[in-house]
This record gives sequence, C-alpha cells and structure tokens, in this order.
Amino acid sequence: MTPEQIDELELIRHDHGGVLQPQHVIEHARDSESLLHGYFEWSDSRAANEYRVFQAREVIRRVRVTILNRDQIEVKVRKYISLATDRVGSGGGYREVRDVIEIDERRQQMIETAYRELKNFVDRYKDLSELGELTESIREFIEASVDQVNRQMPHIT
Repeated sequence: MTPEQIDELELIRHDHGGVLQPQHVIEHARDSESLLHGYFEWSDSRAANEYRVFQAREVIRRVRVTILNRDQIEVKVRKYISLATDRVGSGGGYREVRDVIEIDERRQQMIETAYRELKNFVDRYKDLSELGELTESIREFIEASVDQVNRQMPHIT
C-alpha cells in the first residue's frame, strides 16, 4: 500500500470521528478516482460469489470434533483444517484433522503454521506492556522449540 493510499484511509478515518469502518472505505472507494478503488471487486456477481466462498470457509471452520490427543485426553478441535500447501493454487482446501495428525509430514506443516501464528501474535502485541510477560514467554518457547528441533536434525558433514 502506498503512502498516498494510507493518507486516503486516514482522511476517511478523520471524516468519521477517528474510526475507520469498512463500509466508509467502500463508499469512498466507489469513486473510480479513489486510490483505493482497485482493491475492490466492483462486479456484483463476482463479488457475490467471492462472498459466498468466504461464507463457505466460515461454515467449514465452525465444525468441531472431539479427538484423543497423544496423552489420551479428549480435546475439541476443528474437524477440517487448511494447510499452507493446500492454500497454494486454485482456491485452497481443507483436510480432515485426523488425516493431518496421522501423517507426519502434514502434522509437521500444522505445527509450523502454529509457530508462525504464535510469532505473528508476538510481533503484533510485543509493544503492549500489559502483555509483555506473555509475549516474552511465547518468544522464549518458540526459540527453545526451534533449538530442540535443530538438535534433533541429523547434521551432514
């Protein structure tokens, strides 16, 4: 996003009492001269289909199932999950969680995604002093986990 586009968002926010709401951004971007215009799908039929795809993803993500974890404790998890490799290409997709946790390569992809999401959480909230201990603990956990994985990896000489 360019500085000019950010300035446009700031203008919209300022015009609406300091709160930037999606509907206001859409209204502003309808003008084809707006620097934000190109971020939107203006064909109603294509936009409607894209929204239905979004809704379908929400339906898929809502389904929960109870499984036994490695310690034989019942836990509720999403029934379908999307691996990063499934999101490359045409439209993505979801796999049944058991198909992921039972295949080492897929399980590893799921774990890598979890670490990435934890790191994103830390990056987003690291400057909030109220969450300082939490973000520091997560950062230390990630570093320790990466170190452990690196120690387990065979070294080629």
